[in-house]
Amino acid sequence: MIKNLFIKGSIFYIIGAIFSLFFSYLFRIILASNLSLEEYGLFYSMLNFILFFLVFRNLGFNQGVVKFGSDFLSKKNFNALRSLLCFVISSQFIISTIFVFIFIFISDFLAQNYFNLLYSSFLFKVFSIYFVTSLLSLLLRPIFRIFYMSKQINTFEPLKNLLIVILFLIFNYFFDSLISAILALVVTPIFVFLIFIPSLSKLISKFTNVGANDYTIIPNFLFFSFPLILSDLGGRFINYFDTFMLTSMKSLIDVGIYNVLLPSASVLLLLASPIILFIVPYLRKNIKNNFLKANIFYKKIINGFLLLSLPIFIFVAFFGIKYLGFLFDIKYLSGQYVFIVLVFGVLLNSLNLINFQFIYSYYNTKIILFVNIISALVNVLLNFFLIPTYGILGAAISTFISYLLIFFLSSHFIKNKFDVYNLFNFNVFLTIFFSLFLIVMLYSFINSIIYLGIIFSFFYFMYLYCIYTKYGKEIDVLI
Repeated sequence: MIKNLFIKGSIFYIIGAIFSLFFSYLFRIILASNLSLEEYGLFYSMLNFILFFLVFRNLGFNQGVVKFGSDFLSKKNFNALRSLLCFVISSQFIISTIFVFIFIFISDFLAQNYFNLLYSSFLFKVFSIYFVTSLLSLLLRPIFRIFYMSKQINTFEPLKNLLIVILFLIFNYFFDSLISAILALVVTPIFVFLIFIPSLSKLISKFTNVGANDYTIIPNFLFFSFPLILSDLGGRFINYFDTFMLTSMKSLIDVGIYNVLLPSASVLLLLASPIILFIVPYLRKNIKNNFLKANIFYKKIINGFLLLSLPIFIFVAFFGIKYLGFLFDIKYLSGQYVFIVLVFGVLLNSLNLINFQFIYSYYNTKIILFVNIISALVNVLLNFFLIPTYGILGAAISTFISYLLIFFLSSHFIKNKFDVYNLFNFNVFLTIFFSLFLIVMLYSFINSIIYLGIIFSFFYFMYLYCIYTKYGKEIDVLI
């Protein structure tokens, strides 16, 4: 039964995701209160620079490890599994070390010509060590997934983000706030690895007395993993290239504001996460190749998600900036229109992620590779043209258009099996009208953010009750 599948398959994931988001956002709030806007922008400019180049360290290996590792485990081929893990760990460690030396070598150049702050050279040298230490925690997740260690999977991200907050507060007592934030990110993966050593030690016995390593499995592994680099690279261009352009063409103050607005809007992805989690298992278990049922299911998923989430997206788009001004600083209120564009970009990205689940189930994943590359190229061009003139608004528009293009392209590729041209039903448009009417009323008469939240929550739960009463069958597939 789909309700049981949803509850059992996603409840702990959702709880973990909520705590992870909370601690991640708490770190941003604490950081913003301890740093100047320029320092805040510098921190995330350096971080995003490093995160972008991680794609050349990861090499698509993490997805490949889960796929091949799970196959080897099911066949009890622990020799091949150990060989695979040894190859991945050693190769990624070597690549990480090389990148650290490269970053240290170019740090002075970046400080003078990219960050435009001479003192950032030392900070970037320290930050570059994250390229190595992050490998410790990065390799834990695929291992936990291979061995179905659900408790470790669900506690990994919340624990990591909590440790970042704790370590920052400790370091901040002894050092400057900016170096403390960098040290917290650099050191946290080490503590995470140490905490999970007992879990890993239980697996060691499985790899003893299994003979010498067998590296004949590596060519097939590389053949599967390398194409994923391009897909990952396309996604990273969309996620990080706007920060590169803002750093080089505008100012670190713009980077700081943008790196509050974009993550704040991205929190809304949590609304789609439980749906995305169970789509593929449900399709494989209950529908398989019955495309008539799959098409009906697809429409229910899309329309059900929009019915439940559209009022929240619209409310956050128009009033979320007031809450950000309260949590961070009044200076972030200057990003009102930027935030609106980003929120609706996140809505499109949520629909894209749902589309991708159906592509994973019924199509070749090269479609996603193609879609991501085309969208990334468009994103790069738009950033070049829009950011010099419009700043962070240009970056937001570029992101929105990129997600819109992904939606159109992914919908185009699945149109032969799914009725994408008659996707949205009348209820969705009615929801948009209801939400906009409520927003206009609230905007006209209510100024207090507390009263705004209370009144919206009341009407939203009334709306949910009416929707479920009248269109329960449409929504039941989601819960």
